[in-house]
Amino acid sequence: MGSFFYFCTMKRLYDFLMYLADALLARWAKTGSKLHERQAGAQRAFSEVAAFRAQAPEAAVAWFHVASLGEYEQAKPLLAALKAEQPALRIVVSFFSPSGYRPAAAKPQAHVDTLFYLPLDRPAHAQKLLHTLRPQLFFCVKYDIWPNFLLAAKASGASCYLIAAVFRPGQVYFRPWGGFFRRILPLFDHVFTQDEKTAQLLQRHYPSLAVTCTGDTRYDRVLETAAAPKRFPEIEACIAGRPVLVAGSVWEQDMRLLLPFIREARDFFILIAPHAFQEEQMERWLRETGRPSRRYSKLKGPCDVLLIDNVGMLAQLYQYATVAYVGGASGDGLHNILEPIGFQVPVVHARLKRRAKFPESASAREAGLVQEVQDAEVCRRALGRYRDAHTLAQAKTRAAAFLHRQKGSSQAIMHVLKQEI
Repeated sequence: MGSFFYFCTMKRLYDFLMYLADALLARWAKTGSKLHERQAGAQRAFSEVAAFRAQAPEAAVAWFHVASLGEYEQAKPLLAALKAEQPALRIVVSFFSPSGYRPAAAKPQAHVDTLFYLPLDRPAHAQKLLHTLRPQLFFCVKYDIWPNFLLAAKASGASCYLIAAVFRPGQVYFRPWGGFFRRILPLFDHVFTQDEKTAQLLQRHYPSLAVTCTGDTRYDRVLETAAAPKRFPEIEACIAGRPVLVAGSVWEQDMRLLLPFIREARDFFILIAPHAFQEEQMERWLRETGRPSRRYSKLKGPCDVLLIDNVGMLAQLYQYATVAYVGGASGDGLHNILEPIGFQVPVVHARLKRRAKFPESASAREAGLVQEVQDAEVCRRALGRYRDAHTLAQAKTRAAAFLHRQKGSSQAIMHVLKQEI
C-alpha cells in the first residue's frame, strides 16, 4: 500500500512538472529558437498524425521514438529490417530534438512513412496521440523513455520494446527511492541492450523483465553507409590525393586542440564539420587556420581547409579520412565515433567528460582504434602518427576485425521479434 501511494505521489509530481514545462514553453520560448521550433512542431503533431492515419486507417503501424539524430541512426537498421519483413507495415518516427528532426524532415527517409515531433510527456497528450495513431508496435531507442507515452502505448495494446539500451547503476530506475520510475521499465515486453553490463544490471533489478544483449545497431548502420557512400567530386578535387583529417562535430574547445596540427600539417587536407553553425565562429576558425580556406556553401577552386556549413554530410565525409577527430567529448557529449570507424578510420577525441555514457569509446579504445588526448601537443602527435603507412594499415586491419565482431545487432533483434509479434 505504501509503495503504491509513493508511486501515485511521484506520478502526480511528474505530471505537474510536465504541465508546468509545457505552459512555460508555450509562453516564453523565444521565436526562432530551438525551443520555439520544438514547441510549435509538437503542437502540429496531433494534426500530422491524424492526417497520416486518415490515409491508411486500417494499416498496421510501428512507431519508433528517438531523441535525436544519433538515436535515429540506431533505429534505421531495425526499421529497414521490419519493412523488409512486413512491406505493408507503416513506420512512423517521432523526435524530441530539433537537431534530429530538422535533417530527417529535410529529405525523404527510406522506409519511413511520416515523421513528427513528440509532444511533452503529459497524460492528455499521450492518450490523444495513442488514440489517433493506434500502433501495434512501439519502440524506444537507447534511454529516451517518456513514462506517460509508454503507459498509454501499453494500455492501447501495443507491444513495447526498448532497443540499443544503455543504463548505469546510478540512474533513477535502479534507486530504492525510484518509485514511479521503477515501474516504467517493466512495461517493456523486451529490452535489447548494447552491452552485457546493462543486461546484467537490468536482470539484477528486474528479474522478470525479458532482456537480451544484442549489441549496438549503429554498427550495422555505419557498415551500410560505408558499403555505398555518396561521393562528392568537388571535395575530391580539393583533396587531390593528399592525406585527410576530418574533424567531425567540433566545438570551440575541440578547435583549440586541433588548430596547432592544422597550421603545421601542410601535407594534410582538412575537413571541418562544426557542431553548430555560428557565423562569427566559423569565419574566425577559418582565419585561425592560417591556410587557404573555404566554406562548402561558397566552394570555388582549390583550398587546404574546407568547412562544411550544412547538416547531413558528415557521416559520408569520413570515407575520405586518413584519420578522424570526433568532437564533443569534453562538453555536451561525444559525437558518433562509429561513423569513421565504419570506414576503418582511426579516431582521436578529447578526454571524455562523461565516460560512462559512451561505452563504445571504451570498446574501440581497447581495440586500438581510439586515442584520447588531453592537450594540443598530444593531439598533434596522435594525428601525425597516421602519416606512417604501416601504422595506418595496422589501424585499418584492427578496425575491420572490430566491425566484424560487432555487426549483426539488428538481425539478432529481428530474430526475437519474429517469435513475439
